[in-house]
Amino acid sequence: MKKYRTIGTMQLLGAILGIMFWLLDSAVDTFLLKGAPFLQQVFAPDAGELWMRFFVLVSFVGFGCYAGIIISRAEKAEERSRHDREFSETILNGMHDAISVIDAADFRIIDANAAFLSDMGLTRDEVIGKTCHAVTHRSSVPCSAPGHPCPLCDTASLGEYATYEHVHYSADGRKIHAEVSTNPIKDESGRVVRVIHVSRNITARIAAETEMRKLSTAVEKAADMIVITDSRGIIEYVNPAFEAVTGYAREEVAGRTPRILKSGIHGAEFYRELWETILAGNIYRNVFVNRKKNGELYYDECTITPMRNEQDTITHFIATAKVITDRILAENALRESEERLRTITGMAASAIVMIDAAGLVSFWNPAAEELFGYTAAEAMGMDLHKIIVPRRHYDDFRKGFAGFAQTGEGAILGRALEMTAQKKDGTEFPVDLSISGIRIKEQWHAVGIIRDITERKEAEQKLREFAEKDSLTGTLNRRKFYEVLQQEKERAVRYARSLSLLMFDIDHFKAVNDTYGHAVGDKVLKTITAVVTEHIRRSDILGRVGGEEFGVLAAETTVESALALAEKIRSAVEASEQAPAGKITVSIGVSAYVDGLTTDEFVRRADAALYAAKNSGRNRVKYYAAPEEPSGSGA
Repeated sequence: MKKYRTIGTMQLLGAILGIMFWLLDSAVDTFLLKGAPFLQQVFAPDAGELWMRFFVLVSFVGFGCYAGIIISRAEKAEERSRHDREFSETILNGMHDAISVIDAADFRIIDANAAFLSDMGLTRDEVIGKTCHAVTHRSSVPCSAPGHPCPLCDTASLGEYATYEHVHYSADGRKIHAEVSTNPIKDESGRVVRVIHVSRNITARIAAETEMRKLSTAVEKAADMIVITDSRGIIEYVNPAFEAVTGYAREEVAGRTPRILKSGIHGAEFYRELWETILAGNIYRNVFVNRKKNGELYYDECTITPMRNEQDTITHFIATAKVITDRILAENALRESEERLRTITGMAASAIVMIDAAGLVSFWNPAAEELFGYTAAEAMGMDLHKIIVPRRHYDDFRKGFAGFAQTGEGAILGRALEMTAQKKDGTEFPVDLSISGIRIKEQWHAVGIIRDITERKEAEQKLREFAEKDSLTGTLNRRKFYEVLQQEKERAVRYARSLSLLMFDIDHFKAVNDTYGHAVGDKVLKTITAVVTEHIRRSDILGRVGGEEFGVLAAETTVESALALAEKIRSAVEASEQAPAGKITVSIGVSAYVDGLTTDEFVRRADAALYAAKNSGRNRVKYYAAPEEPSGSGA
């Protein structure tokens, strides 16, 4: 409901005179203006509704009055319009989104808010009247293109709301990722005359999404297992490494807890300590024995980290785990081996035997019975050397013992000696023998502590083979082959002996793997190894130096003999049965050592000959000839 102040004509005239008086009074500074002017709608009986702008006047002499100026309805409308415009500008300039008003006919900017000017790095004068594409895209033509729709074009032509993501460029070349939306302003006929262009700066969001994608990729590709749970331990995410190790698919574990991996090895106290640690906000690290989907146990080294939100509340736990089964088993085996060795060396050996000055057994403990197969009754009084020493070593041991019997001294006293012993059934086995002398009734007796070291020797042999042999083919591995090659080269130089090197490669081996799989490929490698081993001399050295590449080192072998050997290998491989791979062939390169060649040069010559054999059709032998040498080749 409108509120009016009703005044008479004389009152109105008095007000006007008052204003005039105020103007005169102001000119001579006799009155002071107090407070801001204000608008008031009034009603005059003989004039109707009027709008007046009032002022409060106070003179120096102490009296005050209201003074008002009548304004027309047009002035009032203009006043209201200006007020509304200022109000709208205040709102627009207070918004974070960049907003501009654009002419739909020529895409020129009519107005823009402070956020738009700030994003573009331009002043209002630099923007108004310019085209939208010139300001935001630094382009002379509209930005609409295949794969790059322009919301302004769509709205101007279709008269509908449109939104797209764009990349804008500020005046200083800064790239701004923006979420752009446009709304039409239409005239009375429905024609689009203006477009409201709203651009939300999403650069930070895009950067965050990019970083998140990088992080997600890193997590997905990580070799270690990664598990994310909520604060209750409910699984929300597992990476592919987890799936590969445990056998559980992501869908199978989502919504469940890591208890599905429990092996039963760890007790309640183990898990209580875990939860107390992480719920307190601390990082937990330990080695877990878990169970795969197929029931197989595995060890993993796990770190669990609490994640907090902005309120410092734990919302999630991230677990990263590295499978260390092989390491744990190796460590356990090593500890067991060390413990076994400590037990053996710290206690009396398995067999304790005493012999008198004549070498006859005078003591034979139960462990000796088990070790050698003779009962104490059988062994007592027998010549020890005859029952536990292989016949080929008997004379040597008897001679050494004769000296000890006379003097109580001997080269083997006080130190461990490894030797080959013999059981009652004739089986030979390695033992560790420690001998000490004891004088009884003026005669020297020998006490032997004998330990069976079969397991240790086997372990040492396995370690040597592991360090020197190729695990698939049983040949020397690359490192050992080149070590032997260096030794043979030095021997050839020292004694002026011939030395040849054959390098051969399985032809089209990749196709075998691709067609039949690696299992068949491995079988081919083993078969070829067996064929080559059968056709080389015992003195020749075979090694696997690459995936399908082998080397044969032939000491004291001339070029002619080496070429003959290479041809024999080539034909034997070609004739061998390689089901299901079919016919398999090899290409062989041969080089002969000459004075002055380094080991690397020696090998490079053989490799060069090998590649020559491959390049000339494969399944053939080629010899590397120095410029002054005639070359040789096989079929």
